[in-house]
Amino acid sequence: MNKHKVYLSFVAEFKLESLIEYLTLNWGEKSKQKFLKELKQAVAKIESFPESCRRYDSINDIYKSVASNYLQFVILKK
Repeated sequence: MNKHKVYLSFVAEFKLESLIEYLTLNWGEKSKQKFLKELKQAVAKIESFPESCRRYDSINDIYKSVASNYLQFVILKK
């Protein structure tokens, strides 16, 4: 099975770093680790099965994955 590569935009990377810092400072290490575990699971699913995500825009071949209330991915297939 081929794995696809997941890339984060610069904005997404910045927001992710800010969120991780916020979780650590305000909710503690345990909450941060829980979030990172969910993030890794969501990325692994997208890498393995990007077509399992909901089609968001059929014209531009864009998919959307909602891993939780606060964790969403937009997948652009090229």
